[in-house]
Amino acid sequence: MTGATLLIVARGSDALVACQYDRRIALAKFTATAQRDTRLLSAISRVAPATRLHALRLIIVAVRMPSFSQTRAYLTTANALSAAIGCPVVQISVGDDVLEPHTLIAAGVAASRKPHPRWVVPTYSGEPNITLSTRGTKLHISAGGIVFDPHRHALLFVQRKDNLRIGTPKGHREGHETLVETAKREIAEETGVVDIEMLARLSAVHYLTDDHGALPKRIPHILHHFLFRRKGNQVVPRVMGGEVKNLRLLWLPVTPGTPPPHLHKDLKPILAQAVRILQARGMVQKPRQTSRLRR
Repeated sequence: MTGATLLIVARGSDALVACQYDRRIALAKFTATAQRDTRLLSAISRVAPATRLHALRLIIVAVRMPSFSQTRAYLTTANALSAAIGCPVVQISVGDDVLEPHTLIAAGVAASRKPHPRWVVPTYSGEPNITLSTRGTKLHISAGGIVFDPHRHALLFVQRKDNLRIGTPKGHREGHETLVETAKREIAEETGVVDIEMLARLSAVHYLTDDHGALPKRIPHILHHFLFRRKGNQVVPRVMGGEVKNLRLLWLPVTPGTPPPHLHKDLKPILAQAVRILQARGMVQKPRQTSRLRR
């Protein structure tokens, strides 16, 4: 194939853009934990300046991201370039091995010889994690939880390494997941703790979050919390992409009273609610009440 070939690769927080022209490859790697659109366009401009961009004959996309919104940033850019330049765009799979540009470009060129749609769509198996309400207003829905370990007699939280803020493992609902399924998946991804059962539904937190679009605005977000009990000691590898790298596991002893420092203010009543439920079910002893005897 004559002309230039553009390759866009993303797997978790690792991303790269490569442009092959006359058997030479210009390469730009970047970490895409935030502002993916901006960092992607900057990388493309480094490997394919305007003079070479118009010589594109094929765009290859190899993306494997944990959510629809993260996948969208890459595929939207690829589709926009395809429309502006008039060249085809193909999507190929990316595995766990090293992201080797020569191999991926060869696979993309081979895929371009087969019938394929002009526009690529996310291969991510779920659905967008941003839903629309009846009034047409965007609404973020996410779920998380607190895990009680009866052997440790402690509750599982996560703590940020940069600012020490304590929170619960949580994340957006994906596809047709129930809220409990979302909470379990996020707990496993962020902490590695699996084999848990739900004990109770805790209070939800309502707040506003930033929508980083063309016209930034604040949109409503509902975070649902659940209380789980750990049944075994099984753990799985944590998903270390994105913000999970900045989190460490934190087991807090079940002690009613003053919440620990750095606990997010919205979680203080939810922690107290979880402790009350554990006390009511006999999993945690209630504090003894002292009484004064009159003489």
